[in-house]
Amino acid sequence: MSSPRTLSHFVWQDCLTPNIDKALSYFEKLVNWRVFDQTWPNIGRYPIVQSEVGAIAGVLEMPKFLQDSGVPSYWTGYVETGIEAAEQSVPKLGGQMFTMPTTSPMGTSFVFTDPGGAVLAAYELSDSFTVPSSSNLDEFVWQRLY
Repeated sequence: MSSPRTLSHFVWQDCLTPNIDKALSYFEKLVNWRVFDQTWPNIGRYPIVQSEVGAIAGVLEMPKFLQDSGVPSYWTGYVETGIEAAEQSVPKLGGQMFTMPTTSPMGTSFVFTDPGGAVLAAYELSDSFTVPSSSNLDEFVWQRLY
């Protein structure tokens, strides 16, 4: 008997960068994204990136300890799943929890690694948040795990 699938498709992206304004300016020009600058409790500045169909990503300031360690800017993909089941499954299947689940207005998420060390995030969307369903050139339409 096969185990039930816990993870499904990618639903969100976060860019962590030491310079939010530089990253936003670049992507606004490159792919014509619209940006809505926001500040969230417990997160701080968190601009939301929108394409023609709605919100698709957020941009966060990279924590200082990562900057000091020489980590370059990077994107993290969020995979839609049931948080409780994923939280239990990650260590059982050989992955590692990187953060504990946290809740935002868009849903609950946590960051983890797969057994090979690839980083991604599990995400359970809140009932009030919807994910774009069509594909345009200014959206993330393909993710590949190596």
